[in-house]
Amino acid sequence: SRKDFHWETPDLSRWELVRLGSSAQARPVGMGLSTEHSRESGPGMELVRIPGACYRTWPAFDGGSADAASASEGAPTICFDTFEITAHEVTFDDYDAFALATGRELPDDEGWGRGRSPVINVNLYDALGFAKWKSRQSGERYRLPTEVEWEHAARAGSPTRFPWGDALGSNQ
Repeated sequence: SRKDFHWETPDLSRWELVRLGSSAQARPVGMGLSTEHSRESGPGMELVRIPGACYRTWPAFDGGSADAASASEGAPTICFDTFEITAHEVTFDDYDAFALATGRELPDDEGWGRGRSPVINVNLYDALGFAKWKSRQSGERYRLPTEVEWEHAARAGSPTRFPWGDALGSNQ
């Protein structure tokens, strides 16, 4: 391994959305994602269908910048299928039920409150354990979204850096 190697996570703000999945329920780019195609998956777990997509990537691991003019036609493309994701964060109620059922320590809420508040202070292994437990409890398959799936869902189908555009204003 090289000491000077530095891995940068993909910056989707520099990726071009080239195709949405062919799902009949897919919404056009820029129209956002809504809960009209949502469903309940047990108490408190509302799932939203996210259309699959393909992104043409122009990662700049060398610190340089990439733009449409300099990108080659052979730029890598990352595609993923339509998937479902919870419409809201996992709550302390949800996670505490898992922790108590599996003998895990309850995470500290740092004074923010428990109940329907989003759970905090869980690590990757806790999150994976919760997904596996939820799968066994519900009979459905739960998993964590990939980084690209999460970014795509968080942007609400927009090809911009944020769901509302590329700039972060004071009211956002």
